Amino acid sequence: MGTKTTSWDGAAMILCGAVVALLILSAFRTPPVPPSEPQPEAIEEATPDQTSSVPVAILLPAPPAVSTPAAPPVNTAEPARPVQSEPIPVEPLKPRPRETAPTAAPRPATLRPVEPIVPQPPETRQEDPPPTETAAPPAPQPETEIVVSETAPDSAQTLRQGRALLRLLEQDAGPDLRIAWPADGSRREALYAALTACFGMESVLMDGTGRLYRAAAPAGVSQPPDLARHSGFVRAVEGEMPRSERQELDPIYRHHRLSPGSARPVRLFPRHADAMLLGGLSDLLGGLRGGQRIEARYTMGSGEVAVTDIRRDGTVIPGSVRLRPRQNCRAAT
Repeated sequence: MGTKTTSWDGAAMILCGAVVALLILSAFRTPPVPPSEPQPEAIEEATPDQTSSVPVAILLPAPPAVSTPAAPPVNTAEPARPVQSEPIPVEPLKPRPRETAPTAAPRPATLRPVEPIVPQPPETRQEDPPPTETAAPPAPQPETEIVVSETAPDSAQTLRQGRALLRLLEQDAGPDLRIAWPADGSRREALYAALTACFGMESVLMDGTGRLYRAAAPAGVSQPPDLARHSGFVRAVEGEMPRSERQELDPIYRHHRLSPGSARPVRLFPRHADAMLLGGLSDLLGGLRGGQRIEARYTMGSGEVAVTDIRRDGTVIPGSVRLRPRQNCRAAT
């Protein structure tokens, strides 16, 4: 009896040890792995046979390897050696004496009397004058019209002044006077008829010496200008001549056997006709002087010959001079 009790006690102790080992093993077992991952190999475990009293060996898994940290790399380079520099000698700064400008000797102060303050009168501000209405600029005056008639009493002074100016022109001391004819052919014809029939104009030929050739003179015989009758203000024919004037001059060329190169056509006026013209221009221009350049144009209107488009040294002079003959002339139309 004593021997059986001892064998059962040993088996119980072994069984208790196996149970404790299983509990310890289950505590250290890793959790189950999901089906997708490979399963760890199964560990065969032996269960003790209750009927057997032979002890069974238990296999435990190896403990996990402990990872040891890698040793840090060893720096085999030699440490840098400090560069030794030679000390630089430093000289201490020496204080310099401060330069001071020589001070002038003090001058005694001079006292000046204070000028009395003169009170100024208060400024008086002048008030602006009330606005005044300015007069409108004067309207342009109508052109001045000088009417010169040889028989009118009010033209006597004009005619005397005109005769004096004519004498200056004959001495080359008067103005440079140029009067143009109309550009229209019919108007030139009318003007030629009026000047010849009503003012005594005559068309003749003049050679280079100033001698005149007329149709009534003998062939080849020239005559000097008659200044007692005709004006010395002789007009040279420029531009196209009226047809009637050409018909007057062509017979003179043939009668005296002259050519256009040896004689040129000129126009002569009686002295009283040029006195009317010069006197009227002087009244309009306020006088005529030597060195002036007077330009104008002949026109026809209201049965009278007029001088218009007057310019003095290039400046337009408004106004006109109307010339009236001694008697009513039917040609002046």
